[in-house]
Amino acid sequence: MKRLIVLPLLIVICQLAGCASYVTPGAAADLTGIEGYKVREAFERRPAAHFPAHVAIARIQATGYRNDNDHVSAYGNGAYCVLTTREIEQDEDLARLVNLPQLAGLAPLNRLVLPPRFTSFDDLRQAAAAVQADMLVIYTLDTTFRVRDKDIGPLRTFSLGVLSRDQATVTTTASAAIFDTRSGFIYGLAEATSSRDKKTNAWLTEDVVDDFRQQTEREAFSKLIDELVKLWPGIVAQHAS
Repeated sequence: MKRLIVLPLLIVICQLAGCASYVTPGAAADLTGIEGYKVREAFERRPAAHFPAHVAIARIQATGYRNDNDHVSAYGNGAYCVLTTREIEQDEDLARLVNLPQLAGLAPLNRLVLPPRFTSFDDLRQAAAAVQADMLVIYTLDTTFRVRDKDIGPLRTFSLGVLSRDQATVTTTASAAIFDTRSGFIYGLAEATSSRDKKTNAWLTEDVVDDFRQQTEREAFSKLIDELVKLWPGIVAQHAS
């Protein structure tokens, strides 16, 4: 009997505290459909990076991405936006990239070199050129919430504390592409996915849901770093000479 009383009481407390809903962050950026990368041009592009290579890195998401819980907002608009604030990236993950052979340095792109509006990947290549980077790593995260066989898409609001005792699944797919700054040649692609399950009756505050999301995204990003680390030796072997 006590268990039947406790759950409704927690729900009422959550609602009175003004934290009875959660807004899902924005979607992943489209890595394939952005204007400026035509088929014929893609075949004509050639590798031009110098080794050891200086590499710029940027996380992009669909325009409108925001995370109100951590006060994280993306920069720019247009075809995509750029997250210049770390949300889920860990120092140890980025350190694994810095320590790769034939990699001279890793530079995150920030607002000082980024334009306010993005129309193609060439805008990011221009920013990478401004910091003298030979290559550019672009990555994006696509996170979905699924409750009772229904997907809760990006920038959607759902109620907390009043959900049934269903199992909720949060899945994140992290995707990355390595570009040549000078020519736009693609050296390689990487992708990794992480998924977590949780009872929805535990989702009583925004912070709990957001922490659960970030755990899933951190796992996916860490796995993506694994894939990039595996990919890099082949790039060096083929192009460093």
